[in-house]
Amino acid sequence: MKKGLVITVFVLMIVIPMALAIPTKINIKTLPNHDVDVSFLAPSESEYNVYNLSKQFSDYYGDISFEYEIDKAKFSIGVFVKQDGKKVMYERFDDDFHPGDVINLEVVPENYEIKENPFKDKPATEVVEEVEVNSTDSTDEGVNVTIVAGGTEVVEEAIDSDSKITGNVISNVTEIFNKSKFYLLGGLLVLIVLGILINVFRNPVSAEMRKAALHSDDRPPTILTDKELEDAERRLKVAEIELADIKAKFSKKSAAEEKYKAARKALDEAQKEIDVSED
Repeated sequence: MKKGLVITVFVLMIVIPMALAIPTKINIKTLPNHDVDVSFLAPSESEYNVYNLSKQFSDYYGDISFEYEIDKAKFSIGVFVKQDGKKVMYERFDDDFHPGDVINLEVVPENYEIKENPFKDKPATEVVEEVEVNSTDSTDEGVNVTIVAGGTEVVEEAIDSDSKITGNVISNVTEIFNKSKFYLLGGLLVLIVLGILINVFRNPVSAEMRKAALHSDDRPPTILTDKELEDAERRLKVAEIELADIKAKFSKKSAAEEKYKAARKALDEAQKEIDVSED
């Protein structure tokens, strides 16, 4: 039982941190089309130990964006930029980041002109006038006519208001679920392990019976003999042998005595016959 408890605790120590790992959003701006190794650093007594590594590749604009599951309470980040296997630059950020944060980093040489992605988070600033025309065939749909400055572009967009509201609600629920599912999974694992431990400690007899059932087979059961009982059986066998020997010796003695008596009787009778004949 003690061995099983130790194994259970050991497995729990491994599984719970994995279940509680929180996805962390990391955005890095660096040199375009370069290999980038992102190392997660855990502080120790005298230095930072690398406990995990993520290999990435920057795009045409030098952007890298990814999520990584981290189970440390705080950590630092090292960014190693290289090309064709050769080091270009390295920078370490000792900011004690926390899991679940949105981390934005820049790793570029000094006086380097950063190339911005024109299609990334571009705001709609060219709208001059917006006219909404309601359709007579449907009460749930509208048509937005957008007139761009200069009058050179007209965009018609059909909007379903119910679908838009439903989509926003689903998006919010999904975001909340993604953030909490790791905590729910970790709590569920803890409850399962605690339930198993409580059941084992409450029913030690049934646990032993289940253990015996797992090891049962067609072999005859092993009979454990008590040392004193075994010694008594051995002495009894010795006594039986000695008794049989005594009986054998007694039988031989009785037979010899019978022969002696018969010979003595025959001798006496012969002596009597001799005496009679002399008279």
